[in-house]
Amino acid sequence: MKLHACILCNNTETVFIENIKKTDLNKAYLRYLQCKTGYPETGLISYWKCNNCSLHFFDPTAAGEEELYLQLNKHPWYYMAEKPEYALAAAHLPKQGAILEVGSGNAAFAKFCGTERYTGIEFNDAAIALAKTQNISLIKESIEIHAEKNKGKYQCVINFQVLEHVKNPAIFIQKCLEALAPGGTLIISVPNHSGICGNSQNNLLDMPPHHISHWSEKTMHYIGKKFKLKIISIETENIAPYHQEWAASLYHDRRMRNFFRLKNTLLDFSLQSRIISKIARHMGKISKRKLLTNKGHAMITCYQKE
Repeated sequence: MKLHACILCNNTETVFIENIKKTDLNKAYLRYLQCKTGYPETGLISYWKCNNCSLHFFDPTAAGEEELYLQLNKHPWYYMAEKPEYALAAAHLPKQGAILEVGSGNAAFAKFCGTERYTGIEFNDAAIALAKTQNISLIKESIEIHAEKNKGKYQCVINFQVLEHVKNPAIFIQKCLEALAPGGTLIISVPNHSGICGNSQNNLLDMPPHHISHWSEKTMHYIGKKFKLKIISIETENIAPYHQEWAASLYHDRRMRNFFRLKNTLLDFSLQSRIISKIARHMGKISKRKLLTNKGHAMITCYQKE
């Protein structure tokens, strides 16, 4: 099989893990999320690991279009006003200076730093309209365009749960750094694939077209090395209260899959797997004490630009 270059470091020392059928993703997204992926009914998406930077990524990198996010936004849990990662990131904000959030959603983080020094960039028109009613500066443009017009303007550039959606993360990070002043703070929060995300079966929101890459602490260290950034901290949030049942069910799901010698693939909606998942969800509601991991959904890395 032809090796694929990593979407972060461009290295070809990559290892094939598995394939996912687009038709299976289409059916699952429609059934469980009431969303259309936009994929054709034929073809495969391959899943790879980079041995150089440890990034896991999908190929082709067919990221979700605006229509997908409009569909997901109908779910009340998609843009949450309160998340543990906000408080962890807020502790590293500079006391003074302008702050830019890239991919700000409904700009829920603005209240943590003050609207007077906050700017967000976002493509969701409904989010921009809502922010306007709250006197929050939200601009509809890409980081590439915004950085070109605002080189070195910000003391802090931050993004929550964005990097895993991006086709070319290296360019994205570079543009964030162009908008950041020397000595400024870059904060990146991504789903932690060493936590509950990486232990979850059929986690559709962690697969294409929603997520096209998976991140670990090793990869966050690589970013520091590649872009010559000082790592201030790497923190993982604890399992949030609203994820407790999910986290507990993963423990029972994994035990039963191992007992029946089922392979732990990304996607498995076989009858046996569906029965196991149903039992595991029920057991997760009864007992939340046994967990596969204590690491929650998000990992927050704070860097300092030279």
